[in-house]
Amino acid sequence: MFHTIHFRARFVSDLQRPGKPRLEQVQLEAGHVIVARVRPWVRRTSRGPVEVADLDCHDGVLLGVPFAAFRFVDRDE
Repeated sequence: MFHTIHFRARFVSDLQRPGKPRLEQVQLEAGHVIVARVRPWVRRTSRGPVEVADLDCHDGVLLGVPFAAFRFVDRDE
């Protein structure tokens, strides 16, 4: 299932593109909107667990994006 996602703040993420062996770093600005499939997981940090997701979008997969960095957009918005 695909969701419309709105980024709350500037965020730098690794982007994995299909068929490319290296990750690219991309900067997403606050207000940027994408449509993506969300694959949630938990990253363990020194401060405790953090909920993150890999966002599968048309350009590739944004890896380990914290849920705090984005919100789901309601279809009525």
